Amino acid sequence: MAVRAPGSRSAAVPRTHGHTLREIVELPPDERPLLVVSDGIGVDSTAMLIALWRLDVPPDVILHADIGEEHPLTIAYREERRRWLRSVGFPDLTIVRRPPSRSGKTGKAFATLGEKCIANETLPSLAFGRKGCSVEWKIEPQERWMRGYLPARQVWAKGGKVVKAIGYDAGPLDSRRAHYLTSDETYDYIYPLRELCWDRNRAIAEIKAAGVLVPRKSSCIFCPAMKPWELAEIVEEWPALADLIVEIEDTARPNLREVEGLWRKTVKGTRGAVPRPGSMGVFIRRLRADPSLFAHYRAMTPPVEPPKLCAGDVVGGTPIFRRRALALAGAREELCCFEGVDEKRNRRRLPLAPVFEELSEELAAALELDPEG
Repeated sequence: MAVRAPGSRSAAVPRTHGHTLREIVELPPDERPLLVVSDGIGVDSTAMLIALWRLDVPPDVILHADIGEEHPLTIAYREERRRWLRSVGFPDLTIVRRPPSRSGKTGKAFATLGEKCIANETLPSLAFGRKGCSVEWKIEPQERWMRGYLPARQVWAKGGKVVKAIGYDAGPLDSRRAHYLTSDETYDYIYPLRELCWDRNRAIAEIKAAGVLVPRKSSCIFCPAMKPWELAEIVEEWPALADLIVEIEDTARPNLREVEGLWRKTVKGTRGAVPRPGSMGVFIRRLRADPSLFAHYRAMTPPVEPPKLCAGDVVGGTPIFRRRALALAGAREELCCFEGVDEKRNRRRLPLAPVFEELSEELAAALELDPEG
């Protein structure tokens, strides 16, 4: 598959509605808009690139934002990504970073998200229920790079838009956030996995069918969304990173008022949830002090379900579009192949957390939790 030279496409024509992947596939190659992929190097991003490859839609740019404390396996996977991109004729991975800065509170310099947390004596914004980390450390560095990218500047100068592909899948979690990004003055956002009706399990199946190594979940090593068994893995495999998590929380603790730590609030383990304290640092110290507790969490793995398929769909085949193309930017999408759809909100309700086992008295005591509460 040959990748066109930058700027070789015809000038984008101003549109009254956003693009869809289906529209782009149907256009002659030299009439397709400038396409940029935002690559988190996780499962969804990998499946999205595989879908574009199978549909013969090579992107012009593939951007990856490095926050400085990505999981070690994600960092190692960058070379696997580059190898695969070369093998299919896609452009190389372009890594962008937020420029170094200095804390207005303490005067300390920082170049990574973890260093900023320590310099400002606080936690990442997700620990407080906000999502500023992605904007500051992922979206803005990519936008800064794009503003200096000549083909994009040429498109914008003529009143056109660049198309940005985002790896939100068609599962219930991403269904809640995928309609937050709609077309703006400079970008049309497309969601290939959602147009193809691929949920996360389908994405994993497609990655395996393509003979590509399945990446781990993409996140920083102290992400508040991290699961207890994932943190137990870090404690065992990368103890220095576990120490960094403890340092971030210990530095921020005197300033915390509404949250216990990176995990915000204690989860007691009732109604099927996995018990854990609200502080990752406390959890790390308990795992290190209690080998049986560590073994319990280290043995946990999330349940694996088979991918959902629409009629006539085949894993590893040419992707089939199962979503109605949007008539207007921000129009509601047609969900076609998932059960349990909330028709009023046009999306699936969130499932309960996976149940690994009932909360035993011994486990509750080790975590200093109330099994009845």
